Amino acid sequence: MVRFCRGSVAVVVVGLILPFVAVVGCGGSGEERQADDAADDAAGTSDVSVLTNTPEIAGLIKAEDPDAVVATVNGQPITAGSVTELAQTNKIRMRAQGVTLPEGMDEQLMRAALEVLINAELMVQQARAEGIQLPTEEIEAEIQAARAQFASEEEYNDYLEDADLTAEDVRREAERRVLMKAFQALVVKGQRVDEETARQAYEANPEQFTEGEQMRAAQILVRSSRDDPQPKRDEAKKRIEEVHARLVAGADFADMAKEYSQAANAAKGGDLGFFPRGVMVPMLEEVAFRTEVGQISPVFETIYGFNILKVLEKQEPVLKPFAEVKPWLMVELARHKEGEALQARLIELRDSSTIEILDESLMEPEPGPEAGATAVTQ
Repeated sequence: MVRFCRGSVAVVVVGLILPFVAVVGCGGSGEERQADDAADDAAGTSDVSVLTNTPEIAGLIKAEDPDAVVATVNGQPITAGSVTELAQTNKIRMRAQGVTLPEGMDEQLMRAALEVLINAELMVQQARAEGIQLPTEEIEAEIQAARAQFASEEEYNDYLEDADLTAEDVRREAERRVLMKAFQALVVKGQRVDEETARQAYEANPEQFTEGEQMRAAQILVRSSRDDPQPKRDEAKKRIEEVHARLVAGADFADMAKEYSQAANAAKGGDLGFFPRGVMVPMLEEVAFRTEVGQISPVFETIYGFNILKVLEKQEPVLKPFAEVKPWLMVELARHKEGEALQARLIELRDSSTIEILDESLMEPEPGPEAGATAVTQ
């Protein structure tokens, strides 16, 4: 069974200047979505954000010797610096998406980064072997895309200086990216999906096209931290209880939210819009889904302060019609086929190449006796 999810990535691509490996899988978990929706990443084409310049990010992945060669692909070196930079960029990206990283994740990120860089090198080498041309305009477009990530030319040049990169380094990476894109385009050419295939996938996986129960609620928030002095917390609680008493007495919820709420959506009468389970802070979600439509909740506390909710609407689970999901589904199925084709081609290239991993910490751990398998050394 194919699982379809927006943001899933079948093919990982190396970005320009700051390499980025897209998170494989379907999303993470958000702590709070008060008004903003997270944008879906297009598979394998995510913009590369300048994330490694964020000093407050803890637990940086660094290389003791960035120039040390940790692997070779048909004799071409891959350095420790390129692996750690890619792993760190992905770590920051995952955190930004709300993914909780368990202990020992750095090692997995490093190994995953090395795999991406090996695949990238294989693609570049094969593209050159097949005589793929490098259109100047495409190279220039890649360079401009890199520059566009910075607010000004001065900021861009400062980054290059800090990263010890030259204009020639940037052009070389742009050429590699163009080669990889061209190689992928050749491999996936002709991978199309017809409507009947899409319909079969739709009928075989109805749960993946069903919108779950959703809730529309409005909130009033009086901000308070559990670390605040007790008198300040008492004052916040007193204020929200006074608001609650007025609501019970018949005051209009939207008017009270506009006047008293300290949430970002106060001007909208506290309207949170529709939301499913799993996107709000746990206590807010629990209160919302157990409160009846039209009812006002008791006062409750979250990490943001003291809250009151009014449930405005409930939407029962509903299966989206095929006509609605067909355009997206056909794209996803084609993308899945393209990913399989590229993966198969990369396996062929690996089998016919000499790949040496020189840093033992970047080798996949050998399976234990219970796995019933023998480790393969590259």
